[in-house]
Amino acid sequence: MQLALAFLFSGLVIASPQAAPPELVLTELSIKHRATKDLPSMNKIVRVALPKGWTGDPENNSRSIFLFGPKGEGEIFVGLASHPSQLGVFLQRLKKRHPGSVPSPPSAIDVHGIKPHRGERATRFQITGRENGEIVTIERGEVIVMIATFVSPNDWIRLQPVLTAAYPSVSVTDVSNRERTER
Repeated sequence: MQLALAFLFSGLVIASPQAAPPELVLTELSIKHRATKDLPSMNKIVRVALPKGWTGDPENNSRSIFLFGPKGEGEIFVGLASHPSQLGVFLQRLKKRHPGSVPSPPSAIDVHGIKPHRGERATRFQITGRENGEIVTIERGEVIVMIATFVSPNDWIRLQPVLTAAYPSVSVTDVSNRERTER
């Protein structure tokens, strides 16, 4: 009898429930400045999808935002730069806010939609220490988008796949003239 039941059930495959896709919300920031001797003028809008429920307000210049987890998980910072030298200000602020966190050396990250032939690239710095996370920079459309996440180690396990799904959403739209060019 047990053998007969085992035979009957051997053809059944118990499907595991499919994980729902991560819920993301589009966030919009802008970067605008006049031409200098080192940099051309720029007026661009950057959109990036971030985890639903994380809240915060863009800072005065609309180039950056700190988002805070709905259950106190930690924070996500998004900042825009038109040149690598402008990232130093963001990195110093993050270092002061998260002194026990240590970034790894940089490594390339595969982000769907990145077009290296256009000069686009993505880089990851893993964060370890009291908090876990990562700093990801995505260079697209002459803008460097920095997304830095600092959360507890337990929350990082849950949040990492959500952010990995969010990185391809980064889009840059040039609004300096009447024609909008999106990348």
